Amino acid sequence: LRNPESVARFEREAKLASRIQDPGIVAIHDLGREGRFPFYVMDVISGPTLRDQIQRGALPAAEAAGIVALLAQTMEAAHKVRVVHRDLKPANVIIDEATKRPCVTDFGLAQEQGGMRLTQTGEAVGTPFYMAPEQNLGQRDLDARVDIYALGVILYECLTGQVPFAGANFIEISHAIRRGQPIPPRSLVPSVPKPL
Repeated sequence: LRNPESVARFEREAKLASRIQDPGIVAIHDLGREGRFPFYVMDVISGPTLRDQIQRGALPAAEAAGIVALLAQTMEAAHKVRVVHRDLKPANVIIDEATKRPCVTDFGLAQEQGGMRLTQTGEAVGTPFYMAPEQNLGQRDLDARVDIYALGVILYECLTGQVPFAGANFIEISHAIRRGQPIPPRSLVPSVPKPL
C-alpha cells in the first residue's frame, strides 16, 4: 500500500482478468476498496496446480495434450480481448477438482496488448523458463505470441517432466532459450507420440 505502483498493478490485474469470459479463467466478481485497502473477489478453485501434478512425474501424452488444448482455448479468449498474460506457467494453472478443467490464475503481470505498461523499458518480466525470447530480452511491445510460446513450454514439461531450457540463473536460462534446440521430447520419453 505504500507503493502506488503495486496498488495500480493489483487493480489492473483484477480489471484485465475480469474482461475474459471463459470457463478456464478464475473469475473475478468484484473490485473495490475497504478504507485504504484494495480488494477483489474471485472464485475459489479447489485442486492442485499443474505444477503439483508435473512434480509427481510426466503426464500421459493424451492428458498433457488435453490440458494444453484447453489452456490454448482459454488464452485465445484472453487474446480476443487483447489481454496478454505474460506469466503463463504450471504454477499459475489450477486443475479444478470438480470439473477437472485447468483454470488460469495470477494476472499480476498481464498487460493489454498495445496498452499502458507499468514496467520500465528493457525490464524483462515473467518466469525465466517460460519466457519467449523477445520477452526474455525485455522488449516492450509483447503480444499473444509470448503466451503461445509459454504453452509450448508447458506442453513440453507436461510430456517430459522437465522444462526445455534450463540454467542456474536468469542469464544461463536466457542464453539457452535464445540458442534454441531443446532435447526432443521423444528422446526423453520414447512413448510421446510424434505429432506432439
